Amino acid sequence: CFAAVLLNRETIAKIGALDEFYMVYYDDVDWCFRAQINGFPVYIVPEAEVFHKFGGTMRKNKKFFQRKWELVIGNRLYFTVKNFETKTIRGFLPRYLLEDMKNISGSLVKGKWRLLLIYLKAYARFLSALPRVLRKRKEVQKLREAIPDALLLTKNVPINHSISKEGIPRLDVHSLCFNYIATGRYARQKN
Repeated sequence: CFAAVLLNRETIAKIGALDEFYMVYYDDVDWCFRAQINGFPVYIVPEAEVFHKFGGTMRKNKKFFQRKWELVIGNRLYFTVKNFETKTIRGFLPRYLLEDMKNISGSLVKGKWRLLLIYLKAYARFLSALPRVLRKRKEVQKLREAIPDALLLTKNVPINHSISKEGIPRLDVHSLCFNYIATGRYARQKN
């Protein structure tokens, strides 16, 4: 979450700024993913205390809630096509489309026309940005180091995810699953 983040100049120079297409939701994930596929580490500092008003960007009323879901749905598609390797896209995109089709058909059956409108707007925004996302994809894939998506997405990859040389926990999918979430509410559920 970029509510509290420190970035170094070298990384910003190579990775660039946040992608303005997102506005909110997935912009921080996009930046961190691009940093990682370019060989830059991303760390968490669990001892740090940050006060962040959750949902502060999107107010708590129906109109903003609808806009939030529209952005999340469209940005998820944009992120996937822009950043992932082709073989990863082939795995993710059909699942996203199936999930969205189930939600759309469920909204039709239940007469939830607003939800249908949210999906239509999200897909229209994504499709209208398709030329842009394909240009961005070329840029991202050209900068990509030899780090395949599988190293970031697969649980059983033999790579050290625990602690950096500086003693800071690494932030990646494995670290979250094994080092970070395991100390939080998920660990308590096991007991």
